[in-house]
Amino acid sequence: MLGTKYLSELVTPDMLVRDKLNIIKAPTGSGKTFFALTTIPGMLKNAVHKVVFLIDTINGREQILKNYNARPIYRNWANEVCEEAMYFETDNNIVIITYAKFGSMLERTPDFHKHFEYIICDELPSLLQFMHFAPKPNVHSIAKNGLERAVQNGRSIVIALSATPKRIKNGFHAPCHDVSIDDNELIRYETRRVVPYMSLEYLFSSLDANKTGLCYVSRISYMIALEEDARELGMKPISIWSIYNRDYPMTDEQLRVRQSILNDFVIPKEYNLVFINASTAMSNHSSKCSI
Repeated sequence: MLGTKYLSELVTPDMLVRDKLNIIKAPTGSGKTFFALTTIPGMLKNAVHKVVFLIDTINGREQILKNYNARPIYRNWANEVCEEAMYFETDNNIVIITYAKFGSMLERTPDFHKHFEYIICDELPSLLQFMHFAPKPNVHSIAKNGLERAVQNGRSIVIALSATPKRIKNGFHAPCHDVSIDDNELIRYETRRVVPYMSLEYLFSSLDANKTGLCYVSRISYMIALEEDARELGMKPISIWSIYNRDYPMTDEQLRVRQSILNDFVIPKEYNLVFINASTAMSNHSSKCSI
């Protein structure tokens, strides 16, 4: 680990602005989840209706429910947000939903974003990528447009936490504000080795077959092909993707491996290489409340 201070120790409310997207560079290990779910909500009396934390995949939600003693938000939360109700559940001080869920809410209620004082976006580049996976408008493109409106209307403070902030500026159509943080002070994981490669097939041939790894691949058909290549090289691979994919339903064994990673953050010992795609990118979010 590098640095000495977490994000919550370096970012204060006065550093955030309205009318611009507040971009905070938050590499792995910097404490962005604690900042989003504790620091910001802790400033508000009724954060359950005033703060929303947007994440990219349903797996993040499952991890929250399983590993952080969270439970699903009550059924009428969206209606209470729109009606500015003051009902508050003890020990539940924030809501986490996926970008897709946020987009579907905006599709039904286009001004849904106006009701929040804070909208916190985790890895916004994922949203910018997901919206190209289906014809527009889709729930992800609707979510993006809603966030752009939220920035521009000046009512909400919109925050983007990302390890790759440059990608946000290229695809987000709203003014941006870089929240200045001392990189030398910020706690983060240290990269000790970078392996250059021309193709994944070449990379596999140069790796130790006895070591365990996780590999991101965008397309399922490519995941399946690479799985065969890795197996021929003496590795023990398996691929996991969305549980909602009807064209490529996962086997019971794939579901078991997926659940093991979500529940225990451990790749089963029978495998040493797991292929994932955008729909199954693993998150380590924690929360008091989720939807």
